[in-house]
Amino acid sequence: MKKVLICFGLFFVLLVFSVNAQLSYWSFDDASNPGKDNSGGNDGTLMSNPTWTPNGFNNGAIIFNGGDYLDCGNDSSLNMGTKDFSISFWYKKGAAQDMFESILYKSTYQKSAPGYGFLIRESSGHLKFSISDGVTTIQARAPENLRNLDTDWHHVVGVRGGGQIKLYIDGGLADQAADTVGSVDNNENFVIGKGGYGNNIGGTYMIFSFFGKIDEIAIYDKALTDAEISQLYQNSLANHRNPPLVIPNSPAYNATGVSTSPVLDVSVTDLDGDSMNVTFYRATTPPQEDFTIIALPDTQNLVRYDYNYAHIFTNQTKWIVANKDALNIAFVTHLGDIVENWNVTLEWDRANQSMSILDRVVPYGVLPGNHDEEFWYYVYPHNAYYYNQYFNYQRFEKYAWYGGHYGDNNNNNYQLFSAGGMDFIIIHLEFDPDPSSGVFAWANQVLANHSNRRAIISSHFIINTDGSRQTVGDNIFNALKDNPNLFLMLCGHRHHEGRRADVVNGNIIYTLLADYQRWPRMDGGYLRIMTFSPKNNKIYVKTYSPYLDTYLTPDSNSNFTIDYSMTTYTEIGANVEVGNGSSTAVIWPNLNNNTKYYWYASVVDSNGQTATTNVWEFTTGGMALPGDLNNDGVIDIQDLIIVATSFGLTSSFDPRADTDSDDEVDIFDMVFVASRFS
Repeated sequence: MKKVLICFGLFFVLLVFSVNAQLSYWSFDDASNPGKDNSGGNDGTLMSNPTWTPNGFNNGAIIFNGGDYLDCGNDSSLNMGTKDFSISFWYKKGAAQDMFESILYKSTYQKSAPGYGFLIRESSGHLKFSISDGVTTIQARAPENLRNLDTDWHHVVGVRGGGQIKLYIDGGLADQAADTVGSVDNNENFVIGKGGYGNNIGGTYMIFSFFGKIDEIAIYDKALTDAEISQLYQNSLANHRNPPLVIPNSPAYNATGVSTSPVLDVSVTDLDGDSMNVTFYRATTPPQEDFTIIALPDTQNLVRYDYNYAHIFTNQTKWIVANKDALNIAFVTHLGDIVENWNVTLEWDRANQSMSILDRVVPYGVLPGNHDEEFWYYVYPHNAYYYNQYFNYQRFEKYAWYGGHYGDNNNNNYQLFSAGGMDFIIIHLEFDPDPSSGVFAWANQVLANHSNRRAIISSHFIINTDGSRQTVGDNIFNALKDNPNLFLMLCGHRHHEGRRADVVNGNIIYTLLADYQRWPRMDGGYLRIMTFSPKNNKIYVKTYSPYLDTYLTPDSNSNFTIDYSMTTYTEIGANVEVGNGSSTAVIWPNLNNNTKYYWYASVVDSNGQTATTNVWEFTTGGMALPGDLNNDGVIDIQDLIIVATSFGLTSSFDPRADTDSDDEVDIFDMVFVASRFS
C-alpha cells in the first residue's frame, strides 16, 4: 500500500508540476473555437481553411491540407530567449511518404534565422527539432529507426535545457545535441501547420506546409525531464479514443434485382466499446457518371529549341485523346508557359503540333504565361504576339464550347462545357492580368452572365508552393472571389506543387498549383488528372506521366482528395445506441423498379468520434406482378392508393403510379391496377 501511495504521489507531483509550467496549450477540443489556447491566451486564427475533426488523438484535432495553418500571434510568452523550454504535440501524417513538411514554427522564412520549430526532412522523412539565434543553428534529428514512415499517431517533445537540445518520440529520447545557441527571440508569429527554416536549416530557404492531423500542442517554460515526458505520453495513451468503424453488408455493392423496399444493413465496431448512433442517407437525385479534367502545366522545357523533349509533350496530348472515353475527359486546360522563349517560332511550332492533337476531339483552353510574353511583372501590355499567332481566338470560334475573349486578342478567354449532369464555365486569364485594363470587370461579367454554371479560373500564377499569394495572385483572387459559383482556381509557374482553400461568404474556393518543368525531372511530362465523382462528392487529384507511365510518389501534395458538393443526400432513418460489434439496418421503402440507387451510412460514437461508409449502390429489379406497385406480392388496395394519391397529375407524381409510362396518372392506370386485384 505504501508503494502505491508513493507512486501515486510521484504521479501527482509530475502532473501538477507540468501543468503549472504550461505557457500555452492548444487541445483543439472546442469545435466552435478550434484554435483556442486553453492556458496562455494565444488563440490561433484559422488561415486558409484548416478543418476541425472530432477524430483527434484525444478528442478533437486540426486537419491540415497544405497552405492552411493556425496563426497564434507573437505574444512575448512565445519568445523563449535563452531560457529553457519544451514543446509537446501529437501528429499524424496524411500519407506515409510525406516529406518536406513544416509542423510548427516561430521563425521567419529565411535561412539561419532566429527561432525554433519542427519539420520533416525533405529527402529522408526524418523529424527534426531545431533552434537558432540567427548565426548558430542546432538540431536534434530522429534516427533511421524512428523515421515514422507511416500514418500512425506519434507523440513528439522538443526540449531545450541543461546545455542540450533533445528530441523525444513516443516517450523515448530519439536524439540530442549540445546547445551552443544564443537567444531564439524574433518578431515572427507562432504558426501551426507550416513554418520557417524549411528544407535545410542554415541552408537554402524553402517553405512547405503540413498535411495531416495535429493535436494536443503544449509549450512549457521548463526543460521537461525524461520522467515527465514519459508520463505525458502514458497519460495521453490512457485518454486516447479510437473512431468507430462501419462496414456496409447489404445490399451488396452494385447488386441487381434488389427489392423496391430493401433492407440497408451495416456492421459497426468501436475499439473502445462505445455505443453508436447510425444514420442512413440516400441520394435525392441519381448522381451522374464520373468525369475528368486534365491540367497541362508549364510545357516550356518540353518544346525548348535546344532540348529534345517535344515528343513528350506530344505523348501527353496523344494519351489524353486515347483515354478520352475511358476517363470521360470533359476538358483540358493549359496553365501557361507553353514555350520557354516567347519569340522563338520553333518552340511555338512544336507546341502547336502537340496541342493540335486535341483539336476536334476534346474541348480545351490555353493562356499565355510569362514565358509566352515579351514583358513580365507589372509591365503592361505584356505582348503575347506569337501566342496570338498560334492560339488566336479565330482558331477556337468554330467550336460551340468556345465562349469568347476579352479585347482584340485571346490572352483572356473562356469556355463552356457540361459533364456529370452539371454545367461549367472556365475562364483562362493571362499571366499577371493588368488590374487597370478592365479584364477583371469583363471576367466578373462573364461569371455573372453564367451564374448557373460552376466556375473555374485558370491562370499561370496565383499561389506559391506554401499556398501563399503575392500581388499577382491577390489581384486575381480579390477581383473574382465574390462570385458564388467560383469553386476552383488552377495555376502553375512556381516549381513543384501547392494548394490552399479560402472561404468567402460560406463558399469554399480551392486553388491548386502544379508545375513539373524541372521537378521531379525535366523530361517527366507530368500532368494533373482531376476526377470529379458526383456520387461521392469528391474530386480525386492525381499526378501522372504518360511518357513514363508513372504516378508521382503517393504523397499528400501530388495525390489528394477534395470535398466538393455535387449530389445532395438526405436522411432515410437512424438507429441510436447501437452496441459494439452489432449490425443495424433500416428499410428504404417505395423505390422504383429497374432503377439505380445510392446510399451511405454515418456513425457517431458516445465520445463524438465519427466514421462514414463509402457511397454504396444497387439496382432494383422489375415488377414481380404487373400491378403490384409496392412489390409486396399482393395486388390490393395499397397499390390502388398509390395511383389514387397521384391521380390527375402530369408532373411530380409517384412514378410507380404511371403504369403505362405516358407521363400522366389517369383512369387507365387506375383500371390497370383494379383489374388485377388478387
